[in-house]
Amino acid sequence: MFRLTDKAGADHIIEVGGTDTFPRSLRAVAMGGTISVIGGVSGFTSDVALRDILGKSAIIRGIFVGSHDMFAAMNRAISQHQLKPVIDRVIPFTEAPAAYRYQESGAHFGKVVIAV
Repeated sequence: MFRLTDKAGADHIIEVGGTDTFPRSLRAVAMGGTISVIGGVSGFTSDVALRDILGKSAIIRGIFVGSHDMFAAMNRAISQHQLKPVIDRVIPFTEAPAAYRYQESGAHFGKVVIAV
C-alpha cells in the first residue's frame, strides 16, 4: 500500500483478514490513520508490537456487526414493518464514475445505487 500511495499510506483500512493480514494493514496505514477491524478470517490473535501502533499514531477500531440471531431479528423487523431504503437514484454500471462523483458531491438524499 505504501508503494501505491507514494509512501503516504492509507487513511482508512478495512481489516477483515485478522491474524495473517493485520500486520500488513498496520504497515500500510498512514500516520494517524484508522484500521477498522471487522473480521478475522484467519483468526483473532496477533503478535503486533504496541510500538508499531504507537509509531503510526494509528487508531484501531473494532466494529461488531452482530450475531446470526441479531441479523435474523433485524430482518424480521424490516419485513414486519415493511421498511424500504430511501433511494435517491439508480445509475447504470456503465456510468459508475458519475455515480461516485454524484455521491461525493453530497447532493443526494438516500442511497445512490449502481445497477449491475
